[in-house]
Amino acid sequence: MDLKTLSLSKSSSQEEQPYPSVVEQLKAETATEKKDKARRSREIDAYLKEEASKMDPRNHLTILLLGPGDSGKSTVLKQMTLLHGNGFTDEDRDKHSRQIQEFVFVNIQRIVRHIHKERLEWGESLPVTLAAKELETLELTEEGLTDKHTQLVLTIASCHLFQAKAQEWETLGLHSSAEYFFKDIKSIMAKDYKAKDKDILNFRKKTEYISETIFEIEKKFWHIIDVAGQKDKRSRWTSYMEKRVSGVMYVFSCAAYNEQMEEEQQTNRIMDALTLFAVIASDKMLKLTSIIALFNKYDLLEYKISKYKIKDYLKNYTGIQQKRQYVEWLQDQFYNIGKERNVKVYTHKTTATDRTLMRNVIDSVKDNMLRMATKDYGFTQ
Repeated sequence: MDLKTLSLSKSSSQEEQPYPSVVEQLKAETATEKKDKARRSREIDAYLKEEASKMDPRNHLTILLLGPGDSGKSTVLKQMTLLHGNGFTDEDRDKHSRQIQEFVFVNIQRIVRHIHKERLEWGESLPVTLAAKELETLELTEEGLTDKHTQLVLTIASCHLFQAKAQEWETLGLHSSAEYFFKDIKSIMAKDYKAKDKDILNFRKKTEYISETIFEIEKKFWHIIDVAGQKDKRSRWTSYMEKRVSGVMYVFSCAAYNEQMEEEQQTNRIMDALTLFAVIASDKMLKLTSIIALFNKYDLLEYKISKYKIKDYLKNYTGIQQKRQYVEWLQDQFYNIGKERNVKVYTHKTTATDRTLMRNVIDSVKDNMLRMATKDYGFTQ
């Protein structure tokens, strides 16, 4: 099977059929063109993945995308899709549009429930009070949001009390992306809403599975393997570490020093990130591999440092309450872990949702890995 077969072949029965009229052709294209393009794209991706496994290792890099949960690994992969892939398909945008609308509804519902739990007064007209009462118990349908969901969301979103509480997204336990989407609720809830690139990059959903994506960059095939980072999913990593790995991109949130793991509330997320990194760096299958640590969510760090004392959460931190010193301390932790295990570690500060920053980081990672791949078909120390 080759690419030409995937995109151009016809069955003999198709060739024998009479040509449809121009009008019929247009109708058929309108109804099926998107699905056909998506199907062909999946077939070509599967073909490339199969062929990549047979390639000369000098032209084939296998990169593991590892890190704790909610670190931004999938966002890094999305940026690579935009920068080095074919971008998001209409099917991707349709799927994300629905998920983002549901995300907005669910998070507004959480705020409403909090307001009612605190017995706060809406202080608005009766329709707002009634809308809040109805929205509090309204469930999502299998088809997604209905006109009723949309109407209630827009009514609540216009309320001053909701707008004030939305600023407290972190205190209420909402994901940081809620703040982004709350800024444009009216457009997002519109029937013709189509998720933009930035919307898709800011949307966060737990990765529950392992995805493998092939990119062709400078005449080399990059096989990126993205795995779920939640603690109960990490056992799946072992089989991929046993493969011939060209490098590891380790992604974690450098702004998570005041947060605890979702799975283990007593465990600080920075300490979990360091512990997990030490486990990865100790793996005997990765001894000849360099690890690139991406200090993600760098944009949140200024906000966090202005509100939360680092030493209150990281007892072994000895620096001052300053972003630069904190990041330098973190870098030292990673470098020391690598040095103790004889593994080369590179670090980059970034914000995965920022296209310009990620372009620079990915270019740097690309140059580093291509340079290292010239030695012994992989990484050497």
